[in-house]
Order: sequence, then structure tokens, then C-alpha cells
Amino acid sequence: MPVVYSTPQTDWGWVYEVSCGDPGVVRFLHLISEPRQPSPCSSQTPAASCVPGLNPAAFVSQVQGQVPPEALKARPPTGGVVGVPVEIQLQPTPVTEFAEIDLSVPDLGDADPGEVLHVVWVVEASPEVVSWNWPDGTHSTNSTWIPQTDSADGTIQASLLYEVTASGFWSDGAGVHALPTVTVGRIPVASQLAYPVQQVQPALG
Repeated sequence: MPVVYSTPQTDWGWVYEVSCGDPGVVRFLHLISEPRQPSPCSSQTPAASCVPGLNPAAFVSQVQGQVPPEALKARPPTGGVVGVPVEIQLQPTPVTEFAEIDLSVPDLGDADPGEVLHVVWVVEASPEVVSWNWPDGTHSTNSTWIPQTDSADGTIQASLLYEVTASGFWSDGAGVHALPTVTVGRIPVASQLAYPVQQVQPALG
């Protein structure tokens, strides 16, 4: 039965009778329809492993362009004083960023290379906890720091990590079907700020 026409739910074809001989005879009998079973993965692939078009490196690269560089803003802005809290903010404030990847993949459910399915992957980069390195050599995940010593050439460093996941969907023209969410990588973002600290009163610290 050569498939000559497909809808999202049905394959339509012609049924022929072929007789042997020289020459043989080909005679059309009738039309026939069979339920279509579209899928971007073969029937032997478990649902949790069906990830058509998944490309972790390309997905991370795609969403990386949505992640902005970060600058640091300090309060007090120009320098700190021993014993006085310093508050640091990332600018812009980290938020979840997205990228959408559209693909066309073969319909492996029916093993018909002439049919393709639409697949969409939504890639999500979620900012995680920021780690801070302070001029006195200490580290924390808290963006408030109380200087304890003088530092003429101090540097505040921030290290932000985005966790990148991808959620997939595919369509057979009649409905949308979910694919499993997978982790595809990480995007590190670093920033630093020169920040001196002075001792105003010798009794402090």
C-alpha cells in the first residue's frame, strides 16, 4: 500500500494487485486508510528517552545570548570603612532567561521519511546563588559584608551561575505532546569591582 496522502490522524493509500508474467499486470483495486501513529521517536524508544533534536551545546549557546553581563553597585559607592556594612547589588538583577528552538524532525512513529513533525524546545537559564569574594579574602553567599581590615587595592568579585534546562514539545498537527525536561548545561557569569577600605578610627576593628 503506497501511502499517497496523510492527515494528522490517518494515512491514505492505494491497493494494487500485481500479477506475475511477461508482461505482468498491475491493477488498481481500491483506496484504503490506516490509523496514523505519529511520533518523533520510534516505538522502541522509551518516552523518557525521546528527545528529538536535542543538542545541549547548541541550546546553551542559544540562551547564552539572552544572559546579560553583570555590573556591581556598592553602597557606600566609592569606598568602605572598617566595621561599617557594605551592601552590593548585581545590575541588572538576574532573572530567568529563555530561548526557543524550532525544529523539523522525521516522523519515526510510522517510519515514513516523507512525513515530518514540528518540535519546539524551550531553553531556560535560571540564575542560582551568587558567591561573593571580598577584599579581605573571605567568601560568602550574602551580599552584605562588614570590612575588618584596611585594603587600599581591594576587589569585590561576584560569581553567578545559570542552570540551563530544556523542555520539549512536538506537534502532529492535531495536538501538542510534551517531551521530558532535561538539564543541558551551565552558564557562568563573573563581575568585579575595585573597592578600597580604610580605617577611620584606630580603635575600630
